[in-house]
Order: sequence, then structure tokens, then C-alpha cells
Amino acid sequence: MKVIFGTLPNLALFLIRSNLTFGAAKTFKDFIFITIGTGLGSGFVSNGKLIYGHKGLAGEFGHTLHIPNGRLCGCGKKGCLEAYVSANGIKNTAIEILKKSKIKSLLRNFSIQVFNITGEILGTKLADAVLITNPQAIILFGGISNAGKLLIKSTKNAMENNLLPVFKNSVKIIQSKLLDKNAAVLGAAAMVWQK
Repeated sequence: MKVIFGTLPNLALFLIRSNLTFGAAKTFKDFIFITIGTGLGSGFVSNGKLIYGHKGLAGEFGHTLHIPNGRLCGCGKKGCLEAYVSANGIKNTAIEILKKSKIKSLLRNFSIQVFNITGEILGTKLADAVLITNPQAIILFGGISNAGKLLIKSTKNAMENNLLPVFKNSVKIIQSKLLDKNAAVLGAAAMVWQK
């Protein structure tokens, strides 16, 4: 196994492997793995194998362009998907909504609106990824994915609205069944077991 510094650090590899062996991905050979937390990590799996690319850097979905000259991302680029669909991105969306809103009782409707916007952004970009990779499923993992249906419903709707007819209703979006704290350990064990 090649150790990669950058796009797919060991933790991401362990998370993908744990989901392949023990989690939501064990019934799929072709899927996209998205982890949403302080950043947006991803991995693309085809025929049961993680795609590394020529230099081992494939899978930088979080740094694909969402809005030209948009928000500044931690990578230094402007407008990356990660600047909108990550814990910090969601916080910034919430701040933008609060600044525009005049509603007195914000909290309930506010959180739903934030996740609807986040899901719409993520789903639109996932539609592009589906057109390129043709996966069976997209698996969401990480702290933000714990929003469950609140995030998944808006993400799925936006994805479906942006797919070609041949792809519609053919890709599942599911939340990982593994707990954050155990996933990396399970992934490391799965990699040893596989060897």
C-alpha cells in the first residue's frame, strides 16, 4: 500500500477501507466516498479499488470549482466546493443567511435553510461526479453527515435534478453506518486483514 501525503492521507484510506469491509460500501463495487467535517474529503472507488491516479492524488472533489472567485478556501484557491460544503463552509452560509434575515425566531427555519443550501450545492456537484464515474452509491461520512435526512434529502433532490435521464434514480446516497471514532481503526484492521 502506498502512503500518500496530501489528497488521500492514511486516515481517509482507512475510512474508505473500513466502509468497504464493514460499513455501507460492502455491497458496492463502484461508489464515491465523501467525508464532511472541517474539510471535504473524498475517494472514488471503481470495481472495488480506490482510484489513485497518475501521481496518487486522485479524488480532490472538495477542491473542484463551485463558484468562480467565490469564498477563499484553506487551499488558497477561491470558490472550492470545500469552502461551501464543510463545517466552516456551513458556518459561513449560516452567517450570510443571518445577515440577510429579518425573522425574529430564526433557529428552527434557519438550520433547515442552511442544510437545504448545503445539500443543493453538494448535490449539484455530485451530479457532475456521477456523470464522470457512474457509481452505484455515494456514501456520506463525518460529523456533518450526522444531519442524516436533513442533508441527504436536499442533496439527493439537487443531484437528481442535474442528472441526465439515463442516470436518474440509479445512484443511492446513504450515510455511513460506521461511527467516526471506530472507522479509522476498523479500516486499519481491514487493510491488515486484506494483506
